[in-house]
Amino acid sequence: MTGTDEFMQAFPQTELLSSLFFDAACDAAIIINSAGVIVHLNTQTEKLFGYRRDELLNQPVELLLPEGMRTRHAGYRRRYFENPQPRPMGSNFVAVGRRKDGSEVPIEIALSPLPAAGGLYVASVVRDISRQQQLENKLRQHARDLEDADRHKDEFLTTLAHELHSPLAAVTYSAELLRRPDLAAADREKAARIVMDEAAYIRRLIDDLGELSLMRRGEFLVRNVPTDIG
Repeated sequence: MTGTDEFMQAFPQTELLSSLFFDAACDAAIIINSAGVIVHLNTQTEKLFGYRRDELLNQPVELLLPEGMRTRHAGYRRRYFENPQPRPMGSNFVAVGRRKDGSEVPIEIALSPLPAAGGLYVASVVRDISRQQQLENKLRQHARDLEDADRHKDEFLTTLAHELHSPLAAVTYSAELLRRPDLAAADREKAARIVMDEAAYIRRLIDDLGELSLMRRGEFLVRNVPTDIG
């Protein structure tokens, strides 16, 4: 008796329903018996794992898992049959499937017990979550990038505060000197020059800040200025 014959004898009234539902399902769907043998599957199962239907029927479901996981999964399967409970998709049970070509694919599995006169069967809905994991990895990387950007922003603001502290201190000191009526003309000229030089330095910092938005867009404003090579 083939797996399909076994399934149809156990559920004779579902022959038409299974043909319509299984092959129309968006996810892979597999039904196994209490021995863990595949007795029914849909077209999406063939597409997901790369096997033909006849290559999977009457085979242990562990064929669709990496070799290193098969023995452990067989134990899980036996314990599930001892206490079968529906397990919906999204219950954070993520496994790894193995395709016919040996490649592996992350999968999520939903389980539903199917009691029948001849024994208990279990229907498995298997979903390829490769795309979902790729998106999750991108989101995690984006979150890390945002954290790095926030850290760099804090470092930048700390550096900027340090760069502004010195010229402002010089301007403040010079301004105090300029308020003294008895200040010598030479010292007054020196203090005024300090104020002008430090104000020019602060202005350059402000100009650089204004160009940050251009740099983020990949636009650069290039100015030619004389430079003392020495």
